[in-house]
Amino acid sequence: FSHEAMSGSFGDAEIFFGSTPIRLSPAPGRAVAYAPERYQLGRDPDSIARTLSRRDPIPHPEGGLPVAVPCMPCLEVVPTGEEDEDVSAWPRALRAPLVKGPATA
Repeated sequence: FSHEAMSGSFGDAEIFFGSTPIRLSPAPGRAVAYAPERYQLGRDPDSIARTLSRRDPIPHPEGGLPVAVPCMPCLEVVPTGEEDEDVSAWPRALRAPLVKGPATA
């Protein structure tokens, strides 16, 4: 078994397990220019609780079986000071948060 041999038999959209076309749509909220030096791992009790809360299955949005996240999510990152909210240099389409949805929406 080799990845090179297998990848030749699939199309571009099939290489990654579960890949499907999606559409990014604007969502409520604000965009923040992420600069790694302005953040640190959240080691406070609230950050740890938020991280651990994601280990449990979440309700299905349409009432189906709960959705199990297949792995433990990463730790929270928290700002060490003021976040940079100046995104005026970004392309207009990226100045607001985006959420994934079906490509046909």
